[in-house]
Amino acid sequence: MSEHFTSRVEAYAAPQQADIARRAGLADDVVGALAAGAAALAVAAVGAVAAMVEALREQARKEATQLRALAGQSVGHGRLAQELASSRALLGALERPEFFLLRAAAERDTPAGVAKLAQRLSSLEVRSRSRRSDIPALAAESANAKRELDRAVQEGVGRLLRAEASLLHDAAAATLSDMGYEISRPKQTTGSRVVLRGSSETGTGVYVQIDPGRGQLSADFSGFQGTACVKERDRFLQGLADRGIRVRLLARDLHGRPEGGTLARDLAPHFAGVNDQEQDRQRRAALARRLRTPGGS
Repeated sequence: MSEHFTSRVEAYAAPQQADIARRAGLADDVVGALAAGAAALAVAAVGAVAAMVEALREQARKEATQLRALAGQSVGHGRLAQELASSRALLGALERPEFFLLRAAAERDTPAGVAKLAQRLSSLEVRSRSRRSDIPALAAESANAKRELDRAVQEGVGRLLRAEASLLHDAAAATLSDMGYEISRPKQTTGSRVVLRGSSETGTGVYVQIDPGRGQLSADFSGFQGTACVKERDRFLQGLADRGIRVRLLARDLHGRPEGGTLARDLAPHFAGVNDQEQDRQRRAALARRLRTPGGS
């Protein structure tokens, strides 16, 4: 029997949070704060970067709704009021401790700094209240500031997602290596996904896919008998937990195909030419087991 599962990253221990910050090229004080656990409680409650980003957007939406209601009462300029409310809401959300890492990443990629953007927006709010203010010019200036802020956040998110994918890849590779697998990297790119393959001397194998944009890690185990693949999956997840990465199973499929399930079929072409002799040996071993087993699974 063989299995394909999908899981979601739930939380990182403080050292792993610090490692993500380090891989993202963030300042030493940010890395140090995370390593010391100063921001760990808040950050760990969110977990994967993708989940953190979604939580930030939701918080900004809530704050924007409140600010727009107030803006409608105090600033009688529709477009300008909306732009200022959206920007102020995003800045307010970034100030919350659970988004410490996202703010640090946004600061890293913003020449003016998020704090200076906040000062610009405050100045715009004050100037908008003047009877002599040029509202179209202020609205255009506000829109520019909002674009700069959005770009800073997006670039920071991209930096963190790449760092997180790198961390998960190394943790998965190290865990599989400890379990006795030989690790292969793909010869073909797989878009935003990060993938690797493990092969054992006994003919069992595993394909791993990391999708940082969704905060998910999937694996497809092949070549196992009975429920041995379930035990192997548990060993793999425990190995990740021992490395400070806690995941939660979302879905699992006991497909019973010795050659692997849908994930293995999807990823195999990316490894074309990688350890061809090892792949042939695994196929022969799987076929031999299938011929020996009644029912062929």
